[in-house]
Amino acid sequence: MIEIHSGFIGNGPNLSFAGSLKNSLILGTGVTYRFNPNLEIGTDISHEHLEGNDLTSMWEASFAFRLILPAHYIRPFFSLGSGIYFVNTHSSPAVIMIDPAFGSHSFTSSKDRNSSQKHSKGLAAFGLGFEIPLNKRFQFRVDARWTGTFDGSYSFIPVTAAFQVAI
Repeated sequence: MIEIHSGFIGNGPNLSFAGSLKNSLILGTGVTYRFNPNLEIGTDISHEHLEGNDLTSMWEASFAFRLILPAHYIRPFFSLGSGIYFVNTHSSPAVIMIDPAFGSHSFTSSKDRNSSQKHSKGLAAFGLGFEIPLNKRFQFRVDARWTGTFDGSYSFIPVTAAFQVAI
């Protein structure tokens, strides 16, 4: 099946990254292959946009195994996956506010204006969700997974909804 998905990132256990989160958006696509009615592998390429103290843009390339519990209409599943994040962080410009009672003005540092950092991080993820077959060709999937980088610097919980089409 091929899929398109969208979602958001909720706060994770490590608030150093997601604690100051104001807005987030995930858009992506993927391909899944079902080995049998209860086991599938899925690949994912998605863009994740985060706004907090720093504006962050991430690309994720990952795969996940899903163990699907037998059910007729709403089928719950567990997932376990790994992959890599390509992270680009743009720091906000430094702003100094000085009390006007002393005759001073605001100042924005141009040195920090376009400050950015690019790096990649390996990730591990586990989660759960459910899928609902709409007919023989189409299905809808929702999942939430705890995702953390191998070095422990980022952890958060992306929640996505996917529309899948059998090819």
